[in-house]
Amino acid sequence: MKVENYIVEASAEGAAEAEVRQLKNGLVKFKWRSSLPTTLDIPTPVGYRVEFDPEKLTGRMRATVAAGYRSRIGGIMSCKKS
Repeated sequence: MKVENYIVEASAEGAAEAEVRQLKNGLVKFKWRSSLPTTLDIPTPVGYRVEFDPEKLTGRMRATVAAGYRSRIGGIMSCKKS
């Protein structure tokens, strides 16, 4: 699956290819990696993981930044059908 948004487009690689897996609990898991520039313009690897519930249209996104100290960022997401 192709992942596109303004953060991924800022990476050196451009659009990312996500690994998609159906979990036993009904959630869908997306994983991808990209390199984003720091304020010093140094490419920094970032790993993303989304666990999405297709019935409730909600999920949780996590990002891990492997720069010096390992930093983890996360949030909750909700989607609308169009």
